[in-house]
Amino acid sequence: MKPSIPDDRRDSFRVEMNAMVSAVKVDGSRIVDASDCFPELHVMALQSQSAVIEQEMNLISDRIKDIAVRKILDLLQQKISLMAKLIDIQTAQANNLKTQLIDISTGGCSIVLPDTLEVGDRMALALIFTPSYFSLFTLATLTEQSDRDGLRKYHFRFENLLESQQQTLLKLMFKAQTNLHNT
Repeated sequence: MKPSIPDDRRDSFRVEMNAMVSAVKVDGSRIVDASDCFPELHVMALQSQSAVIEQEMNLISDRIKDIAVRKILDLLQQKISLMAKLIDIQTAQANNLKTQLIDISTGGCSIVLPDTLEVGDRMALALIFTPSYFSLFTLATLTEQSDRDGLRKYHFRFENLLESQQQTLLKLMFKAQTNLHNT
């Protein structure tokens, strides 16, 4: 089968990462935001936004000269981060999400799904990366499917990722690649 993904998409930076995956087939109706298809996962989407707040807190706490105050702020940040991850884990367990190794770039991803899909199908995807629990909700189109090791692997092209989503995804991808080379 001739690949239907343009060469420039195949040549882009790709990496394998662990993620929990949920997918919903989108019908002909207009969907503005893929997260609307996953109301049960909204908590995780909100949690992923806390990373931006945490970065701002780090910048501010670096300017604090009092060591005791800085230490208290660091400990509070750690506690909040742990509680946020606990909520993410409980949400994932409640929704029976399983982690799988996915191949991803800013242009698309390859995932295993139990569903039977056709090339051209439009899907809403929820990708929750572990261990960061960054959540990516996006619309995607199935461009190709393949069988490997008895599993059906689906290759999706993302639709209109926001610039902020692309930047965060790239950071995670570089971090995953760095961690892979350091092990």
